[in-house]
Amino acid sequence: MNPSSQDDLLGYLLGALDAQEQRDLQQKIDNDPTLEESLLDLKAAMVPLDSLDCNGYRPGLARRTCEAVANWDTESATSRLAFLDQNEIDWEEACEQPGHQPSGCQQPQQTPAPAAAVEPSDHNTTSVVETTTAATTTAEESATYVVGAVEPAANTQLPELNTLADGGNFKASSSWSIRDMLVGVAALAVLAGLMFPALNYSRQQGRLAACQNNLRQVGTAFMDYSSIHEGGFVAIPDQGNLAASGCYGPILKQSGLLKDDALLACAGLGDNAPVVIPSVEQVEAAETETQRSHYRKTMGGHFGYSMGFQDGDRYQSPRAGVADVVLLADQPSSRSDRQSLNHGGDGQNCLFGDGRVMFVSGPAYGDDLVYENDRGIVGPGTHALDSVIGPSHLSPTF
Repeated sequence: MNPSSQDDLLGYLLGALDAQEQRDLQQKIDNDPTLEESLLDLKAAMVPLDSLDCNGYRPGLARRTCEAVANWDTESATSRLAFLDQNEIDWEEACEQPGHQPSGCQQPQQTPAPAAAVEPSDHNTTSVVETTTAATTTAEESATYVVGAVEPAANTQLPELNTLADGGNFKASSSWSIRDMLVGVAALAVLAGLMFPALNYSRQQGRLAACQNNLRQVGTAFMDYSSIHEGGFVAIPDQGNLAASGCYGPILKQSGLLKDDALLACAGLGDNAPVVIPSVEQVEAAETETQRSHYRKTMGGHFGYSMGFQDGDRYQSPRAGVADVVLLADQPSSRSDRQSLNHGGDGQNCLFGDGRVMFVSGPAYGDDLVYENDRGIVGPGTHALDSVIGPSHLSPTF
């Protein structure tokens, strides 16, 4: 693919093309599988860019954090090894001094001869007392030497280690310090900040694709309907309970072209409640205003239908084959621009008169507003190319 084509695809994804260029490129993509595959590859390559939109983190923060952790671990390990080596040297020097060996030094031990059995007497009692006193003094001196052997110098700064002096063996503690935990928490926070936006973006793209898939199948039903009715789509009645934009749902269902009510559901809403489309008989049999209002609001599902256009004093329904006319789109909202909230207010999926499905960012496709006519009114268009998507309950002759 030449660089100019890749630039066009990039402009298509970023919304930098005007309406005519966007339509021409979309037609090329529909007719060229290779170009469509290149568009998908380019879109997948741009996914990491969306994760940089999160507030509070700058690009490269994860890399800088990992480098800081690695440098700290290296310095810590070096200081610990130096401390252990120095203490081992001091211990060996202490063992070499005569008469001042710590308890951990390996010295030949002399087994004292067993005391002879003697009869107790005053002289023997005095000897036992003197021997006990001498042994006690010797034990105290030995304890003094042992403490002195492991006591560090006054100007020595030891690293924060939990060590034991037992026979000259030092064992480093496996517990984490507060500094270790803070670094770990910071690393986890950075990873979460990078992963959550990417996961959220993937979830949104999946819901967007599911909504588009439903619209394509509904578009097939509309095309089949137009082939039966001489190229015309569903016409909104001018009176009766079905005189509302959502009438296309029960009419397609009655004709057997809408096989599943769930096709009129949009996954972008994240609503697990099932969509139930009433039959034509149910809508027409509604007698109370509450029943009529309920059926009118639900018979269009999560989408809005074109309100046609006004040709003089005559109302005209949309016709098949008109590529620039929006036939069906995500339901409008109560916002000032009436843009749909099915996908978080970022835009809406649109089904066009030629069966094409496309996500339109913003409230307009080219120069044509999706939810208002050229006069800024929610009603029938002022001409054949002025398409207006109305909410399910609204009549085009209100």
